[in-house]
Amino acid sequence: MTVENLYQEYKKNLQKIADVRYASAVLQWDQETYIPSKGGEIRGRQIATLSEIAHEQFTSNSFGNLLQELLSKDGLSDFEKKNVELSWYDYNKSKKLPAAFVRELS
Repeated sequence: MTVENLYQEYKKNLQKIADVRYASAVLQWDQETYIPSKGGEIRGRQIATLSEIAHEQFTSNSFGNLLQELLSKDGLSDFEKKNVELSWYDYNKSKKLPAAFVRELS
């Protein structure tokens, strides 16, 4: 696979993760502003589930392998390389957190 294709795959993965996180943020905002008094428990569970899904996607071995492969290739622009390096840093930090902990924290 070419470095351009790998970087497109990287961006596609990050967009999916961002979409899940954005959905969680909307639910959190709704919980703080409009949720009915008896809806808090269900909304909390929904937010926790989305947080866990985003964490699992971001810390998956396949995403880590993609990052490693991109870091080992030449042909990225300085901007692209920095994006991948920052993702690699965040990936390694996030990998230390169990998904159950992330769920509970949410």
